[in-house]
Amino acid sequence: MNRGIRMRKQLFAQERDMSILQFVLEQTFVTLDQIALRFWLGVDDNPLTARLKGRCRTAAEKIGDYFAAIESIQFDENLSRDGRKKELAKLRENRRSAAYRRILFLQKFGLVKRVQMPFDRERVYQVTPSGVRFLEENDLEVLPYKGKINLSTYEHEKRVTDVRIISEIIDYNWLSCREMMSGQKIGGRDTRRVPDGVLEGESSRVAVEIEISTKRKERYEKIFREYVKGKYIERSGEIDCVLYVCKSPEQKSRLLKYASAAGSEHFWFCTYRELEQTWPETILDGVKGQQMQFNEF
Repeated sequence: MNRGIRMRKQLFAQERDMSILQFVLEQTFVTLDQIALRFWLGVDDNPLTARLKGRCRTAAEKIGDYFAAIESIQFDENLSRDGRKKELAKLRENRRSAAYRRILFLQKFGLVKRVQMPFDRERVYQVTPSGVRFLEENDLEVLPYKGKINLSTYEHEKRVTDVRIISEIIDYNWLSCREMMSGQKIGGRDTRRVPDGVLEGESSRVAVEIEISTKRKERYEKIFREYVKGKYIERSGEIDCVLYVCKSPEQKSRLLKYASAAGSEHFWFCTYRELEQTWPETILDGVKGQQMQFNEF
């Protein structure tokens, strides 16, 4: 083993580094903000520090810290409106700085690369072929390398990653679209539905569909019927219900009407903005007027 490989192995003293590489690979690409939120949510989210304190904080504690920090700034009467904006920006920048330092290490060792999108000011990060090989060398099951970013689905994939981050922070397990399609032949006469993701709760497996555009009514009705009939990809597992994350309240109302005609109570709806703002307490609306919170699956 040469010195470069020894140095590279020493770099991965933190289990979080492996998790970052797997996460980025499964999502194809991620932004720095997404990495910061997923892996540096807490005010003090260092695994070594947590061990020295004698325990690792739960997801609920991390979320509590996150929102408590935001609320303490928002309701600080000693701060002006501009002062609150500056403090919130500082809180975000602290997370970004910690994430950037670690990503910079991974980048220097050739395990991730930074990509500038032609229409987005923010750069994104991808795992390199060397990063895939490194995961394989450490006996981890990994997806094939995927270097090309589909520009036509770029915004949709970013939003899927946002929803995955919120789901995993709440302690749901997430099965990505790429994982479901790995080793599967999709296309031709195969009409099985592939969700944007599947989250696993304590008692439910939930197919997640993220909408950023508007489809025709007939298209939505066909998708709803496919779910009711169980026509979805096998690797998604048995689906108990479907969550639609809509782009607007108007779209949510429209899809609620379409879903009610499919003859199933197992469709739930919210908007992306609702999920982004209220996280675990997001109210989901069902087709028959029933409601539940996002953290109750």
